[in-house]
Amino acid sequence: MSRPLKMLDRVLFSLVGLLMAVMVVDVTIQVVFRYVVHDSPVWTEELARYVFAWQIYLATGLAFGRGSHILVDAVMLLVRGPAQRFLMIAGNAVTLVFLVVLVWQGTNMALVTSDTYTAAMYSTWAWYTRRCPLLRPLGLCTNWPDWSS
Repeated sequence: MSRPLKMLDRVLFSLVGLLMAVMVVDVTIQVVFRYVVHDSPVWTEELARYVFAWQIYLATGLAFGRGSHILVDAVMLLVRGPAQRFLMIAGNAVTLVFLVVLVWQGTNMALVTSDTYTAAMYSTWAWYTRRCPLLRPLGLCTNWPDWSS
């Protein structure tokens, strides 16, 4: 993996960890307010949902780049040599097509929801729906060199 891709990998890993910390603090605030004050703030649940979604998109890009995404390897264990290599390339190609469709549809969703606001935090939905077109290409970038091996 080249130096810029290693740096991108570290940045993604750090962001996932930071988002995990934000989510833990947010949910802790929600639980304390719910059971101690008996009135939890509405924004904590919404923030937890959006942070979790961003974390998933970052982590899936990271996992795809590291080649540690979910893999059904039953067929891979049955074949060897060129057939196994073909299946790896075909699997990556199918994943690439799926990610391109996600970027395309995520861009459409961001455009459609640009004037819609969330209930509790009153921020535009487009900020949350942009995660798909913004973060999916990171998975493609971090995985690209491995496709030739």
